[in-house]
Amino acid sequence: MKAKYLIILLLLILLGYLVVKMLQLEDRIRRSRIVEIVKEDPNKPLMEDLSVEQLTRLAGSSVYHFVADGDYFSAYTTVLDEGVAVGRWEEVFLKGVNMGVALPGKWPGEFSATREQYLEWFIMIGEMNANTIRTYTILPPEFYHALAYYNLHYANRKLWLMQGVWAEEPPGDDYGNPGYTRTFLREIRDAVDVIHGNLVRAPKPGHAHGVYSADVSKYTIGWALGREWEPEAVATTNRNDSIDLPYGLFIDLLDGNPMEWWLAGVMEFTARYETQTYQAQRPISFINWLTLDPMYHNRELGVDDLETVDIEKFSNTTLFKPGLFASYHVYPYYPDYIFLEEKYTQTKNHRGEYDNFYAYLLDLKRHQAGMPLVIAEYGVPTSRGNSHYTPFGYHHGGYSEQEQAEIAVLMTENIHRSGCAGALWFAWIDEWFKQNWLVMELEEPLERRKNWLNVENPEQMYGVIALEPRARLIDGNPDDWGKETDKPFLEATADAAYFYLAANIPDVDFSRHNLYIAIDTHDKNRGSFKLPFRDQPLRRGVEFLVEVTGPEYANVLVDHHYSVMANHFTGERPGYQSVKNHDGMFIDQLMLSNPARVDVLGDTSEEVTHNRGLLEFGKCTDPATSNAGYYISDNGFLELRISWNALNLSDPSSRYVIDGLNPDGSVAVSETRGFHLSFFVTDKAQRPVSNFPDGRTLRFRWDKWEEPTYTARVKVAYDSLAKVFSQLEPLPAREIHDIPADHLFSLCNFYRGREGAVTIAFDGRCYSQYSNAMAMLEMYQLPATISQVYYGPEATGGTHYLQLSDNEYRALRNEGHEVRPPGPWILNPSTPDEHLVATPWRERHPFIRIRNHQQPSLHQLDTLLRKHHGTWAIMLFRHVYEPGTREHRNLLHLAGTDIDNVSPYHFEKAIRIARNTGFWVAPFHQVANYLFVYENSTLNVSGGGQRYYVTVNNNLEANYNRQPVTVEYRGPAHTIRVTGGASDGTFRVRGGRLFIDLWPNQEATLEIINP
Repeated sequence: MKAKYLIILLLLILLGYLVVKMLQLEDRIRRSRIVEIVKEDPNKPLMEDLSVEQLTRLAGSSVYHFVADGDYFSAYTTVLDEGVAVGRWEEVFLKGVNMGVALPGKWPGEFSATREQYLEWFIMIGEMNANTIRTYTILPPEFYHALAYYNLHYANRKLWLMQGVWAEEPPGDDYGNPGYTRTFLREIRDAVDVIHGNLVRAPKPGHAHGVYSADVSKYTIGWALGREWEPEAVATTNRNDSIDLPYGLFIDLLDGNPMEWWLAGVMEFTARYETQTYQAQRPISFINWLTLDPMYHNRELGVDDLETVDIEKFSNTTLFKPGLFASYHVYPYYPDYIFLEEKYTQTKNHRGEYDNFYAYLLDLKRHQAGMPLVIAEYGVPTSRGNSHYTPFGYHHGGYSEQEQAEIAVLMTENIHRSGCAGALWFAWIDEWFKQNWLVMELEEPLERRKNWLNVENPEQMYGVIALEPRARLIDGNPDDWGKETDKPFLEATADAAYFYLAANIPDVDFSRHNLYIAIDTHDKNRGSFKLPFRDQPLRRGVEFLVEVTGPEYANVLVDHHYSVMANHFTGERPGYQSVKNHDGMFIDQLMLSNPARVDVLGDTSEEVTHNRGLLEFGKCTDPATSNAGYYISDNGFLELRISWNALNLSDPSSRYVIDGLNPDGSVAVSETRGFHLSFFVTDKAQRPVSNFPDGRTLRFRWDKWEEPTYTARVKVAYDSLAKVFSQLEPLPAREIHDIPADHLFSLCNFYRGREGAVTIAFDGRCYSQYSNAMAMLEMYQLPATISQVYYGPEATGGTHYLQLSDNEYRALRNEGHEVRPPGPWILNPSTPDEHLVATPWRERHPFIRIRNHQQPSLHQLDTLLRKHHGTWAIMLFRHVYEPGTREHRNLLHLAGTDIDNVSPYHFEKAIRIARNTGFWVAPFHQVANYLFVYENSTLNVSGGGQRYYVTVNNNLEANYNRQPVTVEYRGPAHTIRVTGGASDGTFRVRGGRLFIDLWPNQEATLEIINP
C-alpha cells in the first residue's frame, strides 16, 4: 500500500517537474520572440516575398467566413435542417457599438480594463441585440480571450469583431513617408497575428502587449484600417508622386490619387499577409469621414472639403473573394455643410420630418452603390455642453439621457432605411480623456484631463454606459447630505464632475424671493467687489454669481472680466483672468458653438452661442432631466450642482483655476485654496432682504485626487438601442431597372464619364496669374491654361512691366499647366488642325469672362455651370489682384478702370465652384483634343460570352491620340479584367456601370468575371 502512494507521489513530482519545464520553455520562447521583435531589421521585408503562382495557389485554398458584396455583408452559418448540419450564406445587417476602453483616470493606451470587465461588457452588448463590436486598435490579450470565451458560451448571441488598426499622424503630414508606412504595415501585421492567436508582443508605450493565444479569426468580420485621416495630411500626401506601395494582386484601383494609391497598397498588404500566413481572408475597408467624402459641397470653403478619398474606386480581384466595404463616421452636425447644403435640407425621413442626417446618408449611399456601406460611428452625447447646433435638432451635445435614447432610435432607423449595411453606435462607455475644440484650451494641464469628467465637453459623454462620480443626487432628498429640513443649514461637497451645494434657508419663498450666491473661486483681492443689487461693497472679490429665481430659472453668471468667450476661428480671445473691479457686471457664460463662416458661394452662416451657465431644473435621476443643475423641494430645500468648467476650474483634481495667459498664448493656471460663498436673499425687484447666515461666508475646500472614484450606470439609450437593434434585418434587394441584361459598350463624350468639362484659362500675360492665382490652383490641384497673347501699354489693361517671363512660363509647364501660344481665343476652324487651338466651336459651349464689372455672381456662376451639363465651359481670367494693393493701383494708373481684375477671394471661390460641379477640369488643349477625337471615332466591339475585344477606332494622326478615351460598360457583369487599356487591372462593376480608359486604335481585352 505504501508503495502505491510512493508511486503516486513520484508521478506527481514528475508531473510538477514537467509543468515547470514547460513553463520555462514557454517563457524562453516568449522572451526570444520579444527580442526578435525589438531587434527587427528595419531593412528586412515585413513578409516573405512569394511568387504570383504561390500566392494564387494560397488564395485559392484560403478560408473566409464573411463576404462584403452588394449592399450587405454575408456570413457563413451552420444550421440544422432536419437534424443535419447545413452550411449556408446569410445576409446580415451589422448592429453594434464602438469599444472605447479608457476607464476614468486612465489614458486609452493604459488598457486598464480586465478580462472579467470585457466579458461583462460582451454579455451586456449581446443582450442589447447587437452582433458586432468595433475596436480602434489592437487591445490586450485579455480582450481576445474574453471574446473567444463569450462566443463559445453564448453561441446564440455571438458577437463579431470589426478589428481596427490605429494610424498615428505622419511626420511632415505625409502618409507616404516610407518609415511611417513601414510602421503602419507592421501594426497591420501584428493585428493579423493577434486575431489568429499567434503573437507575443513586446511592451511599447501606448500599445497593448503580451501573449496572444486566443484565435478569434472566425469571429472577425472585417478590417477597418486607419482613422479619420486629416485633410491637411491627405493634401500633402496627394502631392507625393513617389509612393510605390505595390497593389493589384488582391486589391486594384482605378483612377486614384496618391493617397488612394497608398491606401490600396495598405489594403493589399493586409490581404496578402493574411492569405500567405494563415490561408484566411476577410473583408477590408479603411476608415473615412465626411471631410473626405467623394462629393463636393458648396457650403464648405475650408479644409473639410478640400480633398476626397473614394473607396468606390477600389476593387477586389479574383484572388480576394471576401470583398471590400465602405466605412464612414457620420455625425449630423459636422462639418457645417451637412446641415447647410440645400440638397440635405429638403428631404423627409420615414416620420415625415425634414432630416439632414437621412438626406446625407442617401447621398452617400448613392455614391457607394453596389458596395456595403457601414456607418462605423454615429451618435449624440449627454453632455451639458454643446459645441455645435443644427436647425434639424441634431446637436453636438446638450441632450438629456432620454433625448439621447430617442435620437439613437431615429439615427439607427435612418441608417437602416437608407440602405446602409451597418450601424455601430459611438460609444459603449463614457471616456474622460477625450478633448473637444470648444473647451480643450480650458482643460489645463492637459495630461490630467483624464482625472475628471468635464460635462461641458461633449466628447466625453457619448456612451450608453455612464462612468460617473455621484457624490450627491440632485433629487430634493436631504438624506445623502445627512441633514433634516427642519433646521437651517448650508453644505457643500464635490466630486470629479461637479461642485455641490445644499441650502435650507429659513423664510425663503421663491414665489416672493430670489436667491443669489456670490462665489469667490480664488484670490480675495481679485474679482468684482460689487453686486448689482447691493450698494455695500464686498469684503472679498467674487468671480461668479448664481441667480436662482425659482423652478423656472437659475443661472451661473460670471464677472465680465473673467469670461472665457472666444472665437477660435478668428483668434479673438479674452484675458482669461480675474481682475479687481467695482463694476458689478455679471454676464451670461456664452460659448461660441457655431462661428459665422463664409462658404464657397460667398454666403455667411449664422453665428450661434451656447450659454453654459444656465441650470436645468429637475431631478438628475430622471432621464428626461439627467443634466439637472438644481432642484427646489416644496418646503424650500435647494440642491444645486455646478460643473467645474462653468466655474473656470481647469483641473479640479489639482484645484487649478484659469488665471490668464502664458507668453506662448496657452491658458495659465494657478492653484486655489478653495471657494468662499456668500448667500443673499432679495425680493423679486432685487431689493435686499437678508444675507444668510448673518453676513458670514461659507468656505469650502476639497481634497485633491490622483485616482478618481466613479460608478458605472446604464443609460436609457441601452434599452432603446436594444429594441431597435432587434428589428433590423437586411432590406429586400432593390431592383436597379437601368441595368441591361446584355453587355453594352459606348463612348463617353467626356473623359472618365464626366457630365461636362471646365477649363480655367488666363489671357494677358499678367504676372498676377503667376503670383496670386497659381498657389490656389496648386492647393486644389487644378490645371489651367495660360495664354501668351500680349496686351501692350497702348491696349486696355496694358501691363508692360508686369508680364510673365519665359522662365515663369517654363515653371508653369513643369507644374502641369498648359501654355498656349499667342493668338485669338475664338476661331471658326476650317481645318482639323485648328481644333487644337480653338475654343468650343459650338454655341452650346459657354464662354465666361470673369472680370471686375459685369461678372456673374458666385451663385450665378454656379447655376450657369450646373445647367450646362454635357457642355464644355471656359472661365477666362486676366488679372488677379486684391483691390487697394500697390499692384492694383499701378494697373488703375496705367489702364483706368477697365482692367478685367478679380480679387483672390473671388478667384478661389470661382475655381472651387468649377471643381465642385464634378465636371472634368482640364486645360484647353486637352479638352479640345478629347472632343475632337470623340467626334471622329467609332467603337468596335467583338467577341462575346466572357471575353470582349474593344477598340476606339479613328483615322486621325497619332498626335491626336495621346489622350485616352473613356468607354462606358453597362451590364450584368460582376467584375471585369482589363488588359491592353490605358489603366489595366481587375475592377468591380457596381450599379451595372464601369468606366474604362482606352488608347485609340489599340485593342483592349475585357474579360467578364462573375462569382
